Amino acid sequence: MELETLKMKGFIYESKKSKNSFWKFAFAGYYRWFNHFYFKARKKANLLLSVKS
Repeated sequence: MELETLKMKGFIYESKKSKNSFWKFAFAGYYRWFNHFYFKARKKANLLLSVKS
């Protein structure tokens, strides 16, 4: 039983660590993607505005 709980604790710790790096990775990817589309959309909007005026 003692060994099992130690194993579980180790497993939980490992999964927590990997989850953190996963979230960091996911957030970085999302941020890059968001910036990419945000600037694309702004360029498009600026073009539309300059055409209108």
